[in-house]
This record gives sequence, C-alpha cells and structure tokens, in this order.
Amino acid sequence: RPATTEDQVGRLIDGSLQVAFIRPPLAAGPLALERIFSEGFVAVLPAEHPIARHPSLCLRDLAEESFVLFSPIVGIGYQTVLLDHCQKAGFRPKGVMEATHSVAIATLVAAGIGVAVIPAWIANTRIPGAVFRPLPELPEVVDLCVAWLASDPSPLVQHFVEVTRQRARTIAASGEAPAAPEPGLV
Repeated sequence: RPATTEDQVGRLIDGSLQVAFIRPPLAAGPLALERIFSEGFVAVLPAEHPIARHPSLCLRDLAEESFVLFSPIVGIGYQTVLLDHCQKAGFRPKGVMEATHSVAIATLVAAGIGVAVIPAWIANTRIPGAVFRPLPELPEVVDLCVAWLASDPSPLVQHFVEVTRQRARTIAASGEAPAAPEPGLV
C-alpha cells in the first residue's frame, strides 16, 4: 500500500516494517539503501487541455499554467528539480494546490485543477481524464531504493534484497522501462 518515505523510514526504524521501496531520504541513518533505478519526469495534463495532443512537451509550454505541486516531503527534492528547471526556462510555476502522492496529484489534474510535473512511473497508471507527456529536458534523477534496517540479519530480508537486485539487473540489461510503483509498503 502507498506510504510516504517519512512514514516508511519511521516504520523501518521502529521494527514494524522490514523492507520498503522508498525515495532516498537525505540521511540514511540506520538504514541500508540500494538504488534500484532512476527515472525522469512527465507532464500531467487534463485530457481536454489544448496541448494534450502534443506527443511531448517542454517546460516552457507550461509557463502560463496553474500547477498542482508536491507538498514538502522529507528527503525528496522533486520540487527543487522542477523549480530549478522552470527558472532556467524563464518562469516560476503558479501553485494552486499541493498533495503528497503522485496518484493524488494526477487525479487532481484529471479533475481540471491544473497541470503537474511528476515522476515518470505515473505514465504506467490509468487515470481517466489525465494524459502524460514526456519532458525530455528534465534529468532522470528520481531514484527508487529498496531499504531495510542495516542491522537486520534476517535471511528473509537478505533474500528479498537479493531478488530485487537480480530483477533490477535484468530490467537494466533488457532496456525494459520499469513500471515502478509509487514507493510503498512491501
């Protein structure tokens, strides 16, 4: 089930969770983290938006739009990346609403609240009323990590991490685009 990185880190530390898929926090503390892959961003637009028919977009195409933005999330710099690149493109996004989860943001966009720029995994999700368009100018800096308590010697955790490593290598070698979920509890 979906959970924020902050929630999962707390649960890993208190022992109520053994392994999780998270976006890396600023400081790992007692956690062991292993990056599975990195991805970029996509623009999310209401399906009826005039530029929704374009196969890909650049940030400048969104300069006059109202944005649904990420709420501040511990250790995740999505907004920093977006704001830096928007500034380079000559504008500052006008935020009209915030949410903490990519699906919530895309759903708000589908409802016509605004547009958004979120991690590319969302393009693998069907959200009626929303379309996803590549933003090739943005870097692939959104990491997904498997995380566990570094001091946990559990064979089950170690096996899970090893299977995750193997699957990540297989995906990387095949060139297959991972259909990454939003970070959540395992």
